Formats: sequence, C-alpha cells, structure tokens
Amino acid sequence: AVLKDIRDTGHAAIAEYEKVQEIRKDTARKVEAFAEELNRDFDRLAHATLADLDGHVQALAGLRARRGQLITLRELRYADLPWLDKLEAELVKLYDGIAAKTVEFLLKAEALAPYAKKLDELLARVASLAKSAEARPVQEELDSTGAGLDVLGEIVQNLQIDDATQRTAILDALSEVYAHLNRAKATLAARLDELRQAESGAEFVAQLKLLAQNLANSLSLCDTPEKCDDVLARLLVQLEEFEARFAGAGDFAVKLAEKRDEVMQAFAGRKQRLLDQRRARAQGLAQAAERILEGILRRALDMPDPDELNAFFAGDPMVRKVKEQIAQLRGLGDTVKAEDLEARLKSARQDAGRNLRDKLELYEDGHKVIRFGNQRFAVNTQPLDLTL
Repeated sequence: AVLKDIRDTGHAAIAEYEKVQEIRKDTARKVEAFAEELNRDFDRLAHATLADLDGHVQALAGLRARRGQLITLRELRYADLPWLDKLEAELVKLYDGIAAKTVEFLLKAEALAPYAKKLDELLARVASLAKSAEARPVQEELDSTGAGLDVLGEIVQNLQIDDATQRTAILDALSEVYAHLNRAKATLAARLDELRQAESGAEFVAQLKLLAQNLANSLSLCDTPEKCDDVLARLLVQLEEFEARFAGAGDFAVKLAEKRDEVMQAFAGRKQRLLDQRRARAQGLAQAAERILEGILRRALDMPDPDELNAFFAGDPMVRKVKEQIAQLRGLGDTVKAEDLEARLKSARQDAGRNLRDKLELYEDGHKVIRFGNQRFAVNTQPLDLTL
C-alpha cells in the first residue's frame, strides 16, 4: 500500500510537471506570435507615409489594439514579463511618435477636408434619392463616417498636446465636421420620411384593394356561422397589422376604422343569413321526422310478433330516414331537437313492444277474444254508429 501511494504521488507529480510545461509552451507560442505581428506592424509603420487622416487614425487605432493584446498576454501564466516590458516600451514609443505626427497633420487646414468632401457627396446622393430602399447604402456610409469620426475624436482626446491653442484648433475643426455629419443625417431622415410617406400612401391603397378582394372571396367561402367567426377573426388580425404599419398617418387610421366596420357588418349579415337558413332547415327536418315517426308508430303497433317488430326497427327505410335526419340535426347544431326525436323513436319502439306483449298475452283467435284467467270475452271491433 505504501509503495502504491508513492507510485500514485509520482504519477501525479509527473502529470503536473507536464501540464506546467504545456502551459509554458502555449504561453511562449502566443507571446512569440504577438511579437512577430508587432514587428511586422513596426516595419510597416516605419515605412508608411501616412499622407491622409485615415492612415493616421488606422495606425493609432491599430497600435492601441496591440496595447490591449499585450496587457492580455501579461495575465497569462509563466509569461516572459521582461520581454513584454520591452515590447511595450517600443510600442509606446512608436505610438507617441505617430501621435505627434497626427497632431501636426490635424493642424493643417486640409486635414479634415476628405470628411467634408465625402459628406458633401452623400448630401448630393440624398437629394437624388427616388425610393426609400436606395437610402440604405447612404445610411451605411454615414454611419461608417460617423464611426470614423468617433474613433478620431477619442484619439484626439487621448493625444498628449501641450499647446492648448493647438488642441482648441483641432477640436474646433472636428466639431465643424461633426456638425456637417449631423446636417447630412438630418437631411437623410427628412428625405426618408418624405419618400416613406409617399410610398406608404400607394401601398395603403393597394392593401385596401387587396383587402376588399379578400373580403369578397372570404364571404363566398363562408358556408357556416362558425366559419364566419373564424374568417372574421383572421381579417381583423390583418387589419390590426395594417394599423400597426400605417399608424403614423391619421387619414390612414380613419380609413382603416371604416374598413373594419364594413368587414364586421358584412360578416354579421352573412352569419345571420346562414343562421336563418340553418334554423329553417332544422325546422323542416324536425317536422319531416315527426311525420315519419307517426307512420312508424302506426306500423309498429300492427306488428304480429316480436321478430318482425325488431326487424322493422333494425332495417326499415323509414327508421333509417329518421336516424339520418337526427344526424343532420346534430350537424346543424340543433342538439335539442335531435335528442327529442331520438327519444321519441326509442319510445315508439318501447310502446310497440309493450302493445305487442299485451296482445300476445291477452288476446286469442286473432284478437277477437280477450282472455282473463279462465274467462273469455268477445271483442267487437265494428265502428260505433247511430242506428234506428
């Protein structure tokens, strides 16, 4: 047991050692890869002319991102901190040098001219927009320009500019470009509202025409009151969606309210007609079934034996007809009449059965004699009539 514990401890120590070695190698690989990328950036920026503002901004933003990556590498286990300190010092030196060049460039009158020129071009494109869908590329370019100005403003705020006059001049120039950008955005928003208003009007008219056709088609398809309710609910949901889309204009809201009243009245009238037709059909079916039941009862009372009686109620066409009419009444939703007719049919069978049992037990000689125990009484079946 002791030797086993020693062996397990040795394995654990070796595994931990291998884990540490793997972490060291992984950290070293990441630091070396970062150093190679940073050296490539150093070489590229050392030979870059940085002739325009975008070049300065991209260079400073890239170096700032590298600074963040370096700070992340410091947090890795077993990182070579002296080497990272050396890289950071070189990075800061290069950043300060490019920042000084950026300040010199921003002090030139034409430094922010590309932004102003681009915004003028975008304003011209806004004026020539014919459809709201064409505004998306312009909006994306304005957003991109605004993002670039935000980065530039953040960089300017962090630049070390000892001369307050220079800082003020740079901030004033940047403020003018921001004002130009805001004017362009406001112009685009106004143009979009104008285009959308016109397009919404045309779309609204087309949607109303489609809704009118859909209403006529839906009314022709409604053959039951329940279907009227379902289709009406679907059309009302469609109208609510229209209201949500065209809620900005009061005229649209009034027309939609009128259309809603028209739809509800049309379906209410259709539903009432269907209910009247259903009620009339149910009444006719019930009356026909009652007449047939009277004939069934008369025929059932004349049955001579139980077998014929059961066969009559099992397969006679008149009985089947009554059952079909009961099923039709249930389909029409008139369960009260259906259950009443079903109960009367059952009662007719029971009454005929009792009558037949009475005949078999009380009558003899073809119903001409009634038997009570040992007594016999003749039955006179002649109709009563007045005689002299």
